[in-house]
Amino acid sequence: MMYYTDLLMSAVLVGFEFVGERIELKSGLAIPKPHAYLDPVQALSYATTRAQVDLVKLALSGPARLVAHRNVVVLVDRREHQGVFGPTIDTLFLCDWIYSRLFVRDQWVAQGAQAATEFNLLEVGCGNGLLSAAGFRDAAPLVALDAIDMDARAVLCTAQNVRRNARCSGPELADRVCLTAAPFQPARLTRQYDLILCNPPYIPVPTSHTATGVPSRLATHGTELIRELVCSAPALLRPGGSLVVVTSRLAESELIAAAGDANLEVVQETSRRVPFDIEDLDPDHLQWLIESRGLEFDNQAFHEIAIYRMRTRS
Repeated sequence: MMYYTDLLMSAVLVGFEFVGERIELKSGLAIPKPHAYLDPVQALSYATTRAQVDLVKLALSGPARLVAHRNVVVLVDRREHQGVFGPTIDTLFLCDWIYSRLFVRDQWVAQGAQAATEFNLLEVGCGNGLLSAAGFRDAAPLVALDAIDMDARAVLCTAQNVRRNARCSGPELADRVCLTAAPFQPARLTRQYDLILCNPPYIPVPTSHTATGVPSRLATHGTELIRELVCSAPALLRPGGSLVVVTSRLAESELIAAAGDANLEVVQETSRRVPFDIEDLDPDHLQWLIESRGLEFDNQAFHEIAIYRMRTRS
């Protein structure tokens, strides 16, 4: 299991084993300032025993990921949920901000407790369900959750993790949660939301790649969803509602342009410098990101992920 502390200051990898009905802890490894779910180079640099090295190898190759952060625990089974991300450092970063800013500083939980109406929450691209589970559990006592993902396995994973963390069950849970396996189609949504969350694909793709059909990974490449979501936000948000997106600053120009077209106020709430995975990039695409978008590259690539909060202008 990976446990991430508040503000993602450190992560603790814990090995355990079921012995009958007991859970027996085997070994543990603390990783300061994690910059990925589990970066093997970073993790192994802190491993000082054979047991810790074996623990890292098991976490990387084992059949399941069990991740705990703030009040939420999510499970991603690599066999049942094949192809489902996560949780990535981007999603964990956004989850931590939701708790530290909305639930604590802005006291959304206390406000929700006094509210007589439902608090409507939408997650677009729900993936493993960490954000949906967190919001449904702690945003307010009366949360109505809609979550959408193109991958049916991601929707299944989200459903299971929302149920694991929910404060309600049975018919009440079923009545308040609607999960959909489909592309994002704002016209098909029938209500407005107090909070919309998204960790969209955000690696910009040059026009030459788009035109020639160079393969891209749908979960990471392209900025089309950013634009579609931002431009649809005015119709989807309740008065006072917020769209909160975590994305790379490599795609900041697309986000700002879409927000301007939609007449949304944009605030960059916080950012974090993390390694950038270049494994899926061809050399021309990588060079374009360095020259045109400011990707840092000196033996290893880095970029800033940032959380943007958008609201309609008054």
